[in-house]
Amino acid sequence: MDDRLSALPDDLLLQILMLLPLIQLVQTTVLSRRWSRLWMEAQILHVIDKEVDGGGDPDRFEGVVDGILSVYASRLGGRAGCNFQISISKEDNIDIDRLNSWARQAAELFGGNFILSVETVKPADSEEDESDSDEELENFELPCFEFAKKITLTLSDRLLCLALPTSAGVFASLTHLVLMKLRFADGAGAALSEIVSSRCPCLLSLVVQYVQGVTALTLRTASLTHLNLSYVQGLRLLDVVALKLIGMTVQCCFVDSNGAELRISAPLLLRVEWADCCPESTQVGPTYHLKTLVVGEIPPLAWGEGFIAHSNFDMILRHFRRTHVLELHVPIRPELQGHGRLMEHIVLPEQYTDLDLVVEPSRHMFGMSMFQLLKRCIGIRMLHLKLSKRKGDTACSSSCIWDNPPGWKNQEIRLNTLHEILVSDFNDKSHEVDVVSFILKCAPSLQHVGIKVGHHVSRLSQDTILQFNKYHPVKFF
Repeated sequence: MDDRLSALPDDLLLQILMLLPLIQLVQTTVLSRRWSRLWMEAQILHVIDKEVDGGGDPDRFEGVVDGILSVYASRLGGRAGCNFQISISKEDNIDIDRLNSWARQAAELFGGNFILSVETVKPADSEEDESDSDEELENFELPCFEFAKKITLTLSDRLLCLALPTSAGVFASLTHLVLMKLRFADGAGAALSEIVSSRCPCLLSLVVQYVQGVTALTLRTASLTHLNLSYVQGLRLLDVVALKLIGMTVQCCFVDSNGAELRISAPLLLRVEWADCCPESTQVGPTYHLKTLVVGEIPPLAWGEGFIAHSNFDMILRHFRRTHVLELHVPIRPELQGHGRLMEHIVLPEQYTDLDLVVEPSRHMFGMSMFQLLKRCIGIRMLHLKLSKRKGDTACSSSCIWDNPPGWKNQEIRLNTLHEILVSDFNDKSHEVDVVSFILKCAPSLQHVGIKVGHHVSRLSQDTILQFNKYHPVKFF
């Protein structure tokens, strides 16, 4: 029988082999001398412990990783350009000395991406309280990757901490750094500022999410274009000077903003997403190029026990005063303590002309609050109303506290500059019909009106269509 598979050219054969799990890919080396080298040309080497540990044998997992690194070290004449990834989901497979050794070897052998994911699950029958554990924390020591282009670290095991390199060395090729679900070793959080500012000359993107141990982040960078900080627990200072930064996201980092400081100097910023408290000590340099500002509320899951926090919409709007598009994410949750009528307290500076308003009704009415907000929208030219995260019928009851006083429908405001309206995910409920009708009635200079009907609505009622067209011709999507 002809061996048609071996007759294929190397590049096509390699694409086929890449469909195999790594352990099976390596096993193809026994087939022929030609195949013994093919697997080393793979672009991605991903070792997953549960695929190779033989149903609970950590020695086999460690042996596979050791073997791969050993083969690359002995056979390569140079540095491999492939991505190297290790995924560990079982506590028995965590050996901190081996993890540190593997990382040091990977830094020497590979020039692609380095990804280490340790996400262990505590056994369901375990009654051990982590706070009472006598086990010592262990440090994963990130070496200096001079040639890696991207580093992604996830260390969610309860006993692992991240220690950053303090010795000399430059991450000369690094363009993306992602740190997720981890805690920094003592003092390592401060080292992050120094590494990004002084030892990553080509870094374009920094993502820090769900981490502990960073109380101050001071960045001085001429290369960074994107910064994403989410759930950085205990952050007290964010001081950024980034000449090329165009995108920044800050979420749930300053939940306790008392005494916190924020200083931003990024003259080329194009987009800012903010769902957080705004420290009273805030300085933002000129942002003349800003195109989109997205401001949202802090989700309740970010609150500590017995602690309530809300975004300072007005304060953020005062610091970012000029943008082409303002997008406000407004959840309606009056059942949460201290939430109040959020929309009724937002004051829009006159500079904002395009407003994307994302309302999350959660079964509550929102017409009265919309009325109060629109009264303060002086100079608005374009309104995009997005309705999301409903729970059943929008109207919770005829006495919903968010619709009092109900006489708002009979009042009038002048939206003389409003030229365009787009409503997304419209569901044809009576309260939403009232809100849209009210806006159409108050905007005499309208030129374009579009309504995107929600996917769950089969067809709009004829009464709704007639009511909207009474004020202005409407295009339905």
